[in-house]
Amino acid sequence: MTTVNTPGMSIALQNDQPCIKCSYNLRGLPIAGTCPECGSLVSDSLRGFNLRFAAPEYLAKVNRGLSFVLNSILAIVIITVLTIAVTIATAGRQSELVLLLQFAQILTTATGLAGYWWYTEPDPGYTGIEKPNSARQIVRIAVCIQAVALLMSTAVVIIGFTGSGGGGGGSAASPGGAAMAVVGLFTIAFLVLNLVAYIAQFVGTMRYTAWMFSRVPDADLAKKAKMYVWLLPLIYVVGMIALGLGPLIALVMYWNLLDKLRKHVKTVAAA
Repeated sequence: MTTVNTPGMSIALQNDQPCIKCSYNLRGLPIAGTCPECGSLVSDSLRGFNLRFAAPEYLAKVNRGLSFVLNSILAIVIITVLTIAVTIATAGRQSELVLLLQFAQILTTATGLAGYWWYTEPDPGYTGIEKPNSARQIVRIAVCIQAVALLMSTAVVIIGFTGSGGGGGGSAASPGGAAMAVVGLFTIAFLVLNLVAYIAQFVGTMRYTAWMFSRVPDADLAKKAKMYVWLLPLIYVVGMIALGLGPLIALVMYWNLLDKLRKHVKTVAAA
């Protein structure tokens, strides 16, 4: 953040300083002046690192993103439970209801990806200062990769269902060996691509969340977010082997952490 050594609101900024609302470089403008792009006060961009000084538009997008992420997680859990129940009830046979649940999960996953995109909205006040390999940018790259993987998954679901005759009363011809091989390759590629992107997104999200908590500021939750980078995977794996509940426990802890940040952001935005 720019430091002004000479008192007086007529002093011009000597260093690069992006506007907190539009990212315009305020260098050379007087502290008492306004941004020529958006009209916000120059002094507003010099108030500090904390979220309470961030632009309301930025806070609104972060809050929306966190809400989408949290709600999509809850929806995916419900859809997964319903899918398992329907699969057991139908003895594993393909049905329109299973297909509907699969598409519902795809739509919910897309909603979650949109949430992560909004959550990692760049703060206009840090444009040009942020490092290219920041956690925020890593999450966004991972979201783009997962979006591609999601499209591949959707194609596999459609091909698999139409190939089984589910959409045509059993009259559709079964796909040949070459077609099934292509579907298999797409499935493997999807799994690998999605796994790599998921790991990158998780690590990036925890690092970014720690940074956001430091802007609340809440040092304890920032420290917890950093610890979750290795703790949640450990709980996931060990808990799955020992009790089978590791994934659920890790997911609940992840959800609670993001929910605490959402409440902080909502409070700051409403102030």
